[in-house]
Amino acid sequence: SGTHGEGLILNTFAHELYHHIQKQSPEKARKLAEFLVQELGYESVEAAVDRQIKKAESAGHGVAYFMEESGLSRSAAERMVYDRAFNDFVADSLETMFTEGDAVSKLQKLKNQDRTLFDMIQDFINKWVKKLREFYSNHSTISIEGDMVV
Repeated sequence: SGTHGEGLILNTFAHELYHHIQKQSPEKARKLAEFLVQELGYESVEAAVDRQIKKAESAGHGVAYFMEESGLSRSAAERMVYDRAFNDFVADSLETMFTEGDAVSKLQKLKNQDRTLFDMIQDFINKWVKKLREFYSNHSTISIEGDMVV
């Protein structure tokens, strides 16, 4: 999200998009992860998740943390760390896809590969834009960009 919060809205958007898909279909969430690995040139889903786990551990949020702070068993703490790392990997990768390269062509490719998953993303984007427009319709904007949204 940047050093000073820049990109925070896109980061939040990417995380909420992933959770939206995950809630509707864990299978489609996994397919999205696999698609992102392929499109962003990562080695594999598991390698990307392992990198996220290492980042969490170096920040003090590894298995030991959840065992101590939450009283979880080792296996429950391992699952918690893995799930959080998986979620962060997918959401961060979505953010990367939307900011680097040609997101439209990547989404078109996804549409050709998995129409249902594409429709889930499109539905979420449409709802997000509608909420932004509703917000701005009740508030005055302070920039040219804000006026463009309304």
